[in-house]
Amino acid sequence: PPYTPRGAGGWSAMGGRSPHVRAGGRGAAARAPGGLTGMPVRVSWDGNEWESPSCSLLSLKYAADIQFVPARVHGDGGLEAFRLDDGIVYQCYAPQDAYTNKDVTAAQKRKITKDLGTLVNNPIQTQALLGAEYRIRRWVLLTPEFDDKDVLKHARKEEKKLLPRTPRPPWLTEGDGSRIPVT
Repeated sequence: PPYTPRGAGGWSAMGGRSPHVRAGGRGAAARAPGGLTGMPVRVSWDGNEWESPSCSLLSLKYAADIQFVPARVHGDGGLEAFRLDDGIVYQCYAPQDAYTNKDVTAAQKRKITKDLGTLVNNPIQTQALLGAEYRIRRWVLLTPEFDDKDVLKHARKEEKKLLPRTPRPPWLTEGDGSRIPVT
């Protein structure tokens, strides 16, 4: 079954009911692939506004092979969801009140550091959440805006700190195949 959103309201790809959407985006028409223009661009997000459609899409794509992690009680442990079939975990994130590219980039970098730190600093909790045999090979940050390659550079830096760690977190795959993509 599709992911059920937490909270009221709703989200619409066309701008829907949120008061935080303005047509054309930051002073110019948004440009979609294929040259389409005029799509609304989100200026400010509530955490659930981004999480809900992201998790719905994951649910539609992976159906029974995805496990969502509830955050209501003591947070989500740095994971929004994890695939049961291949070692890919997801964290949804939309910076709130980040109106400039610089603010968005800084917030995304902080989120990568914070959530990977949560996984690394709580290995027993992380392994209990994932299951004894589960190994993460890829941690994916799902974000609505990704405009600065510095976020990728930061992810690579965090990846390099994580891979040679001793002792190696029990949930991390062996070898250097682990990745931290930002999408």
